[in-house]
Amino acid sequence: MIRYVRHADIDKAEWDRKLLACPNKLWYALSHVLDVASPGWEALVDDANGAMMPLTWRRKFGFRYLFQPFGLQQLGVFSMQPITTGISSSFLSAVPKHFRLAEISVNQGMPATQVSGWTSTEHPDSILDLSGGIKNVRANYSKGHERNVLKAGNT
Repeated sequence: MIRYVRHADIDKAEWDRKLLACPNKLWYALSHVLDVASPGWEALVDDANGAMMPLTWRRKFGFRYLFQPFGLQQLGVFSMQPITTGISSSFLSAVPKHFRLAEISVNQGMPATQVSGWTSTEHPDSILDLSGGIKNVRANYSKGHERNVLKAGNT
């Protein structure tokens, strides 16, 4: 069951420990980063499967809304298990109703989901996988790109 957790009730050491155990972890979701980018952030947590979602929010004209903090590219659901459409839907459906609007960018591991009451728009990003090291990245360069890199290095 997904539960809503207010900022004061978040165990930040536990949050970071769980996040770092997730295969889709991102530094954007570490508690100290969220504290700086969105003071008072809250969360949705599913203890059954170890999934969690930070809720970065603001208030304007008396309305609370979810927003994407400046400098944090992706948030969304982080889980120790692969994130299915069902998990995505469950988390988005569990967003408390006092958040009237959500303009957030979800992480690459979270599948696109349509949820009643929410409208989503896909904005594709170019993602460069750097996990294989520089030799692997360079092996995938085209010949023209290799020439350009060599020319740039000689100037």
